[in-house]
Amino acid sequence: DIIMAIVAKTPESAAANINAANVAMRRGELQRAERHLAKAGTSAEADYARALYSLHIGNYGEAKHLLKRVESKIGRAATLLEQLSKAGY
Repeated sequence: DIIMAIVAKTPESAAANINAANVAMRRGELQRAERHLAKAGTSAEADYARALYSLHIGNYGEAKHLLKRVESKIGRAATLLEQLSKAGY
């Protein structure tokens, strides 16, 4: 709730929108997450969050594309790519 209050006060903050999108995804609020991701900017962290969103909605191709783009910057991305490959995606 605190993160959602922060993004409400700073709606143009990319960092706040990334955090809000992650909270929304954890809550299963995917439409809300999508709205926050639209304002999340172009950082590696934003693309990683978009990859997680893509996984939530079953768009594995997009998730792999985004994870490959950020794997040198975000270590967890390589782990997810490996798990997707093992799962046949």
